[in-house]
Amino acid sequence: MSESIEDTAPVEEVKKEEPAVSVAKDGEASPDAAEEQVKHMLEEVNRERIENKITARDNAASSSPPPQQEDEEATTTPDDGEKPSPRNMRKNALMERSLKYRRVLDEDDLIDMDIVRALAFQGVPDMEGLRSIYWKLLLGYLPPNKKEWPESLKQSRELYDTWKEELILDPSKFGKQVKKDDHPLSTEDTSSWNRFFKDNELDFELEKDVKRTFPHYHFFNGEVERKKHYNAIKRILFIYAKLNPGIGYVQGMNEILGPLYYIMTTDCDPEWKEFAEADAFFCFTSLMSEVRDNFCKTLDKSEMGVRGTMAKLNELLKRKHPELWQNLEDKQMDPQFYSFRWLTLLLSQEFELPDIFRLWDSFFSDPNRFEFMSYFCCAMLVAVADDLLRGSFADNLKLLQHYPTTLDIGMLLNIAAELRDADLVEQARQQPQRPQQPATGSPVPATQPQPPSATGGDGARGSSIMGGMTRTWTRLAWGFPYMGSRTNSGGSGSGDEKSS
Repeated sequence: MSESIEDTAPVEEVKKEEPAVSVAKDGEASPDAAEEQVKHMLEEVNRERIENKITARDNAASSSPPPQQEDEEATTTPDDGEKPSPRNMRKNALMERSLKYRRVLDEDDLIDMDIVRALAFQGVPDMEGLRSIYWKLLLGYLPPNKKEWPESLKQSRELYDTWKEELILDPSKFGKQVKKDDHPLSTEDTSSWNRFFKDNELDFELEKDVKRTFPHYHFFNGEVERKKHYNAIKRILFIYAKLNPGIGYVQGMNEILGPLYYIMTTDCDPEWKEFAEADAFFCFTSLMSEVRDNFCKTLDKSEMGVRGTMAKLNELLKRKHPELWQNLEDKQMDPQFYSFRWLTLLLSQEFELPDIFRLWDSFFSDPNRFEFMSYFCCAMLVAVADDLLRGSFADNLKLLQHYPTTLDIGMLLNIAAELRDADLVEQARQQPQRPQQPATGSPVPATQPQPPSATGGDGARGSSIMGGMTRTWTRLAWGFPYMGSRTNSGGSGSGDEKSS
């Protein structure tokens, strides 16, 4: 599908700016040049700090013997000096990248969450159960201190077992729990019969929705797996609804739980896999604590509810692509027609499951959760701008409610990152300038450079359509380091850095 290169050109132009250093006649740098020099000095300071940290980790890792390779062909160069095949080269690259992600978890008892966020933003490799642990860390289920893991996991899993025992009624034991004076038609909150009928209503509603959770994947609809996995998902949603009576269960929660449960259940570690249901419950609870306002009907018309989130997306599109925004307004294409499902279900219905995993890597690593998701939704509109400008109301509605899965997810992530980067550059320009520090003496004041590109490693499956240029950054993203290759460190941007 064609992309709108012209509409996105202004964003590209901002990012491709190279800092020009001009010197006044008296030998002193001009104000603009001084500002650019400060930015570059700050970038060097940040880069040096991160590279030193990674170098120390790599040196520590190199001191231990390398793991025995199972596939000699895939990890060694042939004796005759010939280059390895592209397949083997890619396999080696994936293994090396996977080891880098693993080292962050294994080397120290205290995990550096800045590095975890930076790596996760690029996409977690689909190897060795890495995504399961990274998501547990990013969602706050696991503490950064690994020494606390055994006790924390034990308490959480025992607590979940207790809730299963107390909140889920056993029909075979129900008769013994009912008091003699408890009438079956009683509406009292303390009535066992009242609770029994309400639980049956909830169970019936969950049964219908759970069966529609990713039904086209064998993991969920296999003859043996279907009952096992669907029952586990139903138990998680049931317990969540019972523990959160203010919001209860709302249709669509199963679509958010599905990917989480899949990642936890397919972990290659037997221990993690054994307690996948409990781990998925607490990760789901943590995630819902951040998006539950979108499911609360009483907040629908407030800025905190889903309508407020859709209004922010609409305003973002207005700033980034005024022509497309006006065209949709003229066609009376209300954002609710397409973005309601995008935002409430975290795009879990718009893409295939592997792409959802890649998206959620970046969404979960966003400290300003879920700000980057709004940029990604805007990127989805920008990527199909030509079709939307030409199409009628009916055509556009069909296109956005059934978003084309042929578009590369890496390309969309790059567009989203460039849209966000342009805002950060603009914010940095609007901030008051600070006097330049002398070359020696007190340190340079900290600033917040631009975030990195959203894709990287095996998550980058396409280059940006913003001029067809793939950018790889070496600066900090939202105050955390980017660990990618350093093939292109162009661009400028500064601001107040949060303390790391």
